Amino acid sequence: MRPLKIALASSVALVQLAAVRPALAQADRAAAASEPKLWSTPWNGRPRDPFADQKGNVWFVGQAGNYIGRLDPKTGEFKRYDIEAGTHPHNLVVDTKGTVWFTGNANGRIVRLDPATGKLTSLPIPEGVRDPHTMTFDRNGDAWLETSCRNPVL
Repeated sequence: MRPLKIALASSVALVQLAAVRPALAQADRAAAASEPKLWSTPWNGRPRDPFADQKGNVWFVGQAGNYIGRLDPKTGEFKRYDIEAGTHPHNLVVDTKGTVWFTGNANGRIVRLDPATGKLTSLPIPEGVRDPHTMTFDRNGDAWLETSCRNPVL
């Protein structure tokens, strides 16, 4: 059985919960359920908004700490990518090529992180749009994000 993995973040930990397929009989579900796994994040700075990539890594932002973090649940290893002070990333997503994208909530930009090199590329958002957060991609690869706007029509 391959469990559904859901990572939850708090200010100090990442948790993996194993869910059981609904088709299993009651007795089988009880036997197949596993205990949650807990990893304490090695950094403060308000870690939040976990995202599992195609390789099983769990990425998250350190909103108040200005970093991007990655957990390899197989090894328990964490990696930190420091980003520009004052960015205050709100969330991140990982595209199909493994590139990490995050929103700069406080400095008004979208940033691309190449995990292999650590290179950051900032993309400004349009004039009049501020406070970008909660980014996602649709099936066409177009980015969508929630923002505050001074003018509702761009």
